[in-house]
Amino acid sequence: VATMNDHGKLAPVVIGDKGGVLRLPPVLNTYIVIPGIIGPKGSRTFFGKGKSVDNSKRGNAWTKHALPFVLERADTIPDHYKQSDMPVVLLASYVFPQFKTVKRRWPVSRTSHGDKDKLDRRLFDALVDGGMLKDDAYIIGSWSHKRFAREGETPHVYVEICYGEAMRVHERVETFVREQHFNGID
Repeated sequence: VATMNDHGKLAPVVIGDKGGVLRLPPVLNTYIVIPGIIGPKGSRTFFGKGKSVDNSKRGNAWTKHALPFVLERADTIPDHYKQSDMPVVLLASYVFPQFKTVKRRWPVSRTSHGDKDKLDRRLFDALVDGGMLKDDAYIIGSWSHKRFAREGETPHVYVEICYGEAMRVHERVETFVREQHFNGID
């Protein structure tokens, strides 16, 4: 569990064992690239007594496709980050193919690409199912965008997961917005 220092900030966590002491930094950033086209989280159909099903067949298929990529990254992250009550910020790029007949510069069609909030919900569920997050309730902020793939680029989802101090994570968000995800886009 993260500990607070005298100034109210997260301090490095010390985990002791018979072999020595492991110091974990108070902030950890990692990322996952999931190839393919994400499907939105659909509306739910309720059957009574708390039973329901997600209506999005494309989204459900994407979650199953994404799981091995999430699990592979989750294996490299100490459990302290994934299963603690630490705040988490997510940064995501949803990259879609641009078909030759499409003249728009941005993927704004709800029917073919999905609403951004439903894409976010689908991604959050995949991260929880894959063990990267204890619960999506620990996400204190997220920033995401949809865009078309550039020439030579394949459709994918890029997500950066920032565990730890909110102020340090906020600095990472500012950098993310300025980075390569918008290079060459007016």
